[in-house]
Amino acid sequence: MLHNTMTQADQRFIGWQYWQYTSTVGAGTAKPDPFLGDIGNELVRTYPQATAGTPGSMVFDSANGDFVYRYTPHPSPMPTDIYVSDRHYPDGYVVHADGGTVTSTPGARVVTVRADGAGPVTVHINRPGSPGATLPTGPAGTGSTGTGSTGSSSGPTGSAGSSSGSPSPFGS
Repeated sequence: MLHNTMTQADQRFIGWQYWQYTSTVGAGTAKPDPFLGDIGNELVRTYPQATAGTPGSMVFDSANGDFVYRYTPHPSPMPTDIYVSDRHYPDGYVVHADGGTVTSTPGARVVTVRADGAGPVTVHINRPGSPGATLPTGPAGTGSTGTGSTGSSSGPTGSAGSSSGSPSPFGS
């Protein structure tokens, strides 16, 4: 159910929030952090934080970290910012942009991209050696038209939260 919910939110660029309360202290045995398992793989993800234009389509595959995002740029002094999940790229990631230039440093937690012109920009982020995700066909800038590959994704303002009495290993 979580996988499907995340996919649907991403297709529509809907923000989301997940809350999990689990006490890891007190009587009895310690309880594991739910974000370290399959739930964490679904919730801790790569997503655009800010887009210098109109979002078009986005796909994130929570099984392997393949991410692709297409948008139609608008004139802007600011770049498009994409948060890169540390959970899905243990050996780093590869990024390239069709129709744009990656301006962030290699390995940055936030990838920044500037459009090369007025045409659509497609940003690909994946593990080294992975073929990467694909987008559905169709014009950019009209909202997401589907997932284009197996996987799931979150809205651009998605966040995962935990109240477990201990800091999350994934940052804030």
